[in-house]
Amino acid sequence: MCDAMHEFHDHIVIAPGNHDLNIVGYGAWSLAFVGDKPDWSGRWNRMAEYMNAACCLMGARSTVWCKGGMVDLATAWGAIASADGSNNAKFRETESLFPLIVSAPDMEGAQFVVWNTVRSSSLAFNNSFGEVGDRQLNNFMAIRKSQQHASTRFIHIMHHKLALPEHRLIMNSDGSGWPRIRDAVKSAVQRVGMVMHDANKVVAALRGEIDSLVLHGHHHAAFWGEIDSASGAGGVMQVVSAPSTSLGVEFFTASPAMSNVTQAGPRTCSYEILTIEATALGLRLAAPPARFPLP
Repeated sequence: MCDAMHEFHDHIVIAPGNHDLNIVGYGAWSLAFVGDKPDWSGRWNRMAEYMNAACCLMGARSTVWCKGGMVDLATAWGAIASADGSNNAKFRETESLFPLIVSAPDMEGAQFVVWNTVRSSSLAFNNSFGEVGDRQLNNFMAIRKSQQHASTRFIHIMHHKLALPEHRLIMNSDGSGWPRIRDAVKSAVQRVGMVMHDANKVVAALRGEIDSLVLHGHHHAAFWGEIDSASGAGGVMQVVSAPSTSLGVEFFTASPAMSNVTQAGPRTCSYEILTIEATALGLRLAAPPARFPLP
């Protein structure tokens, strides 16, 4: 992937998801019995693959909060990867580097904040749950404090969702009428894992007196919305949920004001383009996300 995408490395931001870092299984039997080895080698190898890709595609633009200051991502990751120690210890130390701060060359003053929202799991059946945790939030607070005199605008990139839309999410059953019982059960189970475990704490920590964006994916749902600032005045946090590029839209809301998919149909593979504008308070969407089918 790094070789194929290196030409675009100045324009790519990647965040880890549960299928990247956790052991996954497909089907009832694999969900029940597939798991990591006792030495954490599965999760460590997956984390190392992600970090190597992150350094390849974002390394020159990325820094992390490490030992009381900002350090280049490649330097911090290289020290962990080359050190002795158990897979468990090195995995946890790598987790402590998040969030990654990635500059946006074409957007003056803007920074991508790449969060690790994966709740580490040794078993396949509970691999999909999300959590940010206090360590990442404390790191971000320290980063924001160190930049308090800078004109910084944040675009938060995270895999798991912070919230669900006020309108009910509908499962896309490809226009075949009422979902079958299996689809209904699947829909109910997936909703349980859509929102990260500590979403309320994360929202409280991130929203403030600046306009900011949160981009996430996870359960292939197409919607967007706004979370008002803590004081009721000032900045607005906008949240955009992107569906899967390869699997299409699995969930949508029937509200045209919150989704660019409002009725069931074929789960067409597509991508979204966001038009982002600078405001006096930060960054926000200039228009609703536009969806385009893949050729």
